[in-house]
Amino acid sequence: MNLKIKDMANKSGASIANVYRYLNNSGYVKE
Repeated sequence: MNLKIKDMANKSGASIANVYRYLNNSGYVKE
């Protein structure tokens, strides 16, 4: 798992899955 995403999840209080989904929907994450 990307540490940056994990850090964002910790700071925002959101689950890592929700942060990852948000970034994926916003086009930040490229598969």
